[in-house]
Amino acid sequence: MKNLIYIIALACLVGCGGNNQFEEIENCSKKEIRFNSLDVEKLLVPDFPTSTIGFSVLQGDAIYFGDQNQREVFEYIPERDSVRKVLGYGRGPREIDTGIDAMTYNGDELCIVSDIVISKYKMDSTGWFNRSSQFVAWIKRSDDGDMAERPDTYTKLYPKLRCREHNDTVYVSIAGNHPLFNPFIPGYFDKARLIKGIPLQKQSKEFIFGQFSPQMKEQKGRYSFFMFDFDTDAEGDIYVTGELDSLIYKYDHTFRAVQCWGYAGEDMNFGEHKWLSESAFKQDSHDERHKAHYRKIKCIDNYIFRSYVKSLTAECDGLQIYDGKTLIADVEVPKGLNVIGKIGDWYYSELVSDEPSMKMWVYRFRIK
Repeated sequence: MKNLIYIIALACLVGCGGNNQFEEIENCSKKEIRFNSLDVEKLLVPDFPTSTIGFSVLQGDAIYFGDQNQREVFEYIPERDSVRKVLGYGRGPREIDTGIDAMTYNGDELCIVSDIVISKYKMDSTGWFNRSSQFVAWIKRSDDGDMAERPDTYTKLYPKLRCREHNDTVYVSIAGNHPLFNPFIPGYFDKARLIKGIPLQKQSKEFIFGQFSPQMKEQKGRYSFFMFDFDTDAEGDIYVTGELDSLIYKYDHTFRAVQCWGYAGEDMNFGEHKWLSESAFKQDSHDERHKAHYRKIKCIDNYIFRSYVKSLTAECDGLQIYDGKTLIADVEVPKGLNVIGKIGDWYYSELVSDEPSMKMWVYRFRIK
């Protein structure tokens, strides 16, 4: 039955290209501001041997940090103010023998995406162990057929890779990486897909879905901000936010955009952006990334959190909070605050780092 759903979804996606799906979807934007500020606490994480470069996920009462450079996973429990290494680098059953390109948590399992493998780790009475690994071929460099519709045309979206898992399918953000089909090729933004679905059952095929919104298509040429972020809810619906689009798009279980909503963030200075050539993008993209854009999205219960950068010179970031489709707050928050989950009645950010001092911390707040 699950395979049948995938086949129907893929047929729908192929048959519904172009802008039609965006012309047909309902804009459900509502605004009912309930508060104008948050009391944000900063918790310094105890020192631990890390490069500070990596990914944070929250599960239960712990935040897990996957160190991308060291290929290790650490567990931070805020209420105990404790840190310990739970997965090291190596070839043993309780180690990581590949890289960490992205990480997510689903149920009681940690999912790690690397260049060639998706690995699942589970905890038993003695610690974490590798439950399963699945090989993934990202690029085959074939020129056959419509490259926009071929899953193997795409690779992982760097530097903004996101992965999520639902119903034994891992979803990964992607970008074209073929000489004839990539963000610098004319027509790419009109045809490209955004997310790859990788079923963990070997008998099922990979599939791709999602399209750049009309607003994002207008920004082609601003190559520093063609990226996007996404998250899934408990029902498997997927929420996508483009870096220069004020709207959030909801994709249902058939992988079709069905609704959108959203409002522009406060004091976002889009006028400071440059229109970059491909060569200028490669030289200046790091500086450009500190300019105004929507950064990350997170679904927790009925709330949707979307963080954003206001401008290159702003002393704070912004955070929008939606109750369903209704904007209930747009507040100033410390730089780098991206919500990742909830422990008790506290909402926590991912780990934030200061490279010169090698210190790391998290932010947390309550919604009253």
